[in-house]
Amino acid sequence: MSGLDTLGTLSVMTLGVAADEGATSNAPVPLLPEQPGGGSGRLLSAVLDNLSDALVACDADGTLTLFNPAAHRLHGLPAATVPPEDWPLHYDLYDEDGVTRLEPQDVPLLRALRGEVVRDVEMVVKPAGQSARTLLASGQQILDGHGDVQGAVVVMHDITARRAAEALRSAQSVLEQQRLAAEASLARLEQLNAAALAVARQHSVDGVLQAITEQAAAVIGADQAVASLTRGDDWSQAVTAAVMGEPYSAWSEPAAMPDGSGIYALVCETNRPLRLAQAQLEAHPRYRHFGQHAAEHPPMRGWLAAPLIRRDGSNLGLIQLSAKHGIDADGRPAEFDDQDEALLVQLAQLASLALEKAVAYDREHQVAVALQRSLLPQTLPTMDGLSAHVEYVPGRGEADLSVGGDFYDVFEVDDDCVALVLGDVVGHGLRSASLMGQIRSGLRGLAMQQADPAIVVSALDKLVATLGDEAMATLAYATLHLPTGRLRLVLAGHPPPMLRREGHVSQIAAEPGLPLGAFPGSGYTPIDVQLDPDVTLLFYSDGLVEHRHRPVFEGIAQLEHSLGAGPQDLAALCGHLLNDLTAGSNDDDVALLAVTRTA
Repeated sequence: MSGLDTLGTLSVMTLGVAADEGATSNAPVPLLPEQPGGGSGRLLSAVLDNLSDALVACDADGTLTLFNPAAHRLHGLPAATVPPEDWPLHYDLYDEDGVTRLEPQDVPLLRALRGEVVRDVEMVVKPAGQSARTLLASGQQILDGHGDVQGAVVVMHDITARRAAEALRSAQSVLEQQRLAAEASLARLEQLNAAALAVARQHSVDGVLQAITEQAAAVIGADQAVASLTRGDDWSQAVTAAVMGEPYSAWSEPAAMPDGSGIYALVCETNRPLRLAQAQLEAHPRYRHFGQHAAEHPPMRGWLAAPLIRRDGSNLGLIQLSAKHGIDADGRPAEFDDQDEALLVQLAQLASLALEKAVAYDREHQVAVALQRSLLPQTLPTMDGLSAHVEYVPGRGEADLSVGGDFYDVFEVDDDCVALVLGDVVGHGLRSASLMGQIRSGLRGLAMQQADPAIVVSALDKLVATLGDEAMATLAYATLHLPTGRLRLVLAGHPPPMLRREGHVSQIAAEPGLPLGAFPGSGYTPIDVQLDPDVTLLFYSDGLVEHRHRPVFEGIAQLEHSLGAGPQDLAALCGHLLNDLTAGSNDDDVALLAVTRTA
């Protein structure tokens, strides 16, 4: 029964009890049927005594006429000696916040006496020696049959347990929201970590842009993602990477490169992200639509862009998304939100750092390639009695795309003797290319002064030791006496060459030696081998047989098999070996030198 329902049943009875007890001549007549011995009064008293809600009544002057046991038992509410206007201070009554003390005029009983219909007014009582209780009060005037005010009555329901349960549910809801937010944050961190790893695996500008474009489209969820680099002061762009889902896949190639007048240029000019709903985008004065293809191109369905920024604050380019996946609560295509924008900005920051490294790498790579090419022989010498072919392929592995230090050479020592060289400087990049040039030049100079390969390599070992603490290289060096076929070979930590005689392949069992510069002065032991006409001699670098997905011994076995089955023509043979062992995916540089002594 609600507070007002209770009042409807009991209010007219309350004053009847008061009349019985007061025995005044002008008291209202009880509405319950009179029973022998004052039965109606006893019945009402029994009802009031057993009522779980607190019930308080007063007469027209505000004098208390009734307060049932529940008012005392549950709430510590007042005795008849304390007038209602003194309750807030005497009984510690507060507004529903439990902090602001109730004003005397706001006491529900007095409000009801003034004629207000008090409905579910919440207040807090803090009786001495008891814990605070939350009460829900409802009250109204009591009128007699003539409509005259006879008093007021208020019923108060204890909702402390209900409010505690609501507070618990609210706290649980907050905790659940916090849990979901934490899970979302963790998912975002995992996505960003995956994106960072994907970008970190790239070493080229194109690779970084393609990786971050794919990650942005997947993580945020968009059908279109485009990354571009700023080409000049006019903010024109070079579109480098794109991800296009349906229905945009037919437009993956731009009809024309962005000329710097479009809305994307605002992102580059200001170096600030920009997010627009579809209607905002189409109404923007810098939006260029799709030129001559505007009629048939699908709408963008919203747009989100973030700048790519160098560490010095200058603009590198931008990454832009459109056509977010999903629909909103109203069944319309979803728009990008604050979280999407924050995530794209973080992805753009990852890409910017990686791009700066990739740009620096590309610059060094180009210089190293140019230097290496300038230091290696462009053609091999033509000599009677000798057929030779060389192949060099830069590394294409994901782990390190820098130019390696592989080198080769073929040169005359004298009229009847030729030097055969294939080596590999430890490391990559400009430093390795530079060391390679110094080692190759030093070897040529030493070979012109001394015929014995062991003495030449020992002297070269000492020279490499003077080129820096990190200077080290492997080397296979041989001299071939063309009239007799006598080959004298020295190895310095390099894989031994292979011989092919009538389809049978074997490795030359030479002393492996130590790499140049490892332990200067350790000395080298030569081996003499007879190279008959039409026998193929193959020098190779370790990049041919080493691969991150294949053990070295398997690579060597595969090389022996492939060499035995390969063509006789040396150029065709080198191509066959490269295709069979690397299939265009060599991690490291590969150098091959194939030699045949002709009759």
